[in-house]
Amino acid sequence: ALESSRDLYIHKNDALTEIDFPALTESSSSLSIYQNDDLTDIDLSALESSNNLSIYQNSALTDLDLSGLESVAGNLSIYSNDVVTNMDLDNLESVAGNFVFANNDGIVDLELPNLSSLGFGHYTWRVYENDMLETVSFPVLAETSHIRVYKNPKLTSLSTPSLTSIY
Repeated sequence: ALESSRDLYIHKNDALTEIDFPALTESSSSLSIYQNDDLTDIDLSALESSNNLSIYQNSALTDLDLSGLESVAGNLSIYSNDVVTNMDLDNLESVAGNFVFANNDGIVDLELPNLSSLGFGHYTWRVYENDMLETVSFPVLAETSHIRVYKNPKLTSLSTPSLTSIY
């Protein structure tokens, strides 16, 4: 079974409904899954680290399991997955680059309970245009840069109780 990859791109596979890499623990360059119209389930629960991870424009995606992911050395982008309702990023501890979470209209709560390090220098985290998003919670995040949270019409709670510095 696939345990590591350098560049892995899965895109424009109209009949693909499920992606499951039960042994994939590392992506040393880019892992991108996008524009797979019938894709409903992504299980990358064994993935612990990636350099860049992008999951976007999968219009039928409902379940995204990244429960083993601990670190992203570059950018993490999850956007335009219109009906995703289940997403697990509970073990994510650090993202060194940009974090983009946008147009995921089925997600109500964005909770990253273990994220302590996010971006540096000119990098940013952006949470925007998520129609059903009510809560954003990064309880252990201590410092970051360039926060942008906008156009989330149902957002009622933004919680970063440990945040001491935005640089």
